[in-house]
Amino acid sequence: MRAILPYPLLAVGLAIMWLLLSGYSHGQLVLAVVVAIAAVHGFSALGVASPRFHRWLAIPELFGIVLWDILLSNLAVSRLVLTGGPRRSGFIAVPLRIRHPSGLAILSIIITSTPGTAWV
Repeated sequence: MRAILPYPLLAVGLAIMWLLLSGYSHGQLVLAVVVAIAAVHGFSALGVASPRFHRWLAIPELFGIVLWDILLSNLAVSRLVLTGGPRRSGFIAVPLRIRHPSGLAILSIIITSTPGTAWV
């Protein structure tokens, strides 16, 4: 089964997202399945190993923390925009112990989804 569909959860997620964004019809369903299968085969060609989760309960905890931080950041950015307060831009250095590509990818997604930040 892995030869046909190397990342089955990714394929299902892509197909569902495709259908949610484009609307359901028989043609869109076929197109979503074809695109999802092609995407997971392209992803498997990159040679990325599947991540292994050791603490499943940490995922909802991280999700909650990220949502809370995004809410606070939205409020702070809105306050700056509406009041015309002083804007300070700059770079900060954050030492990281994480080296796994999947973990770094998740961290970059979190950073870029927070308003007022940019990942360089």
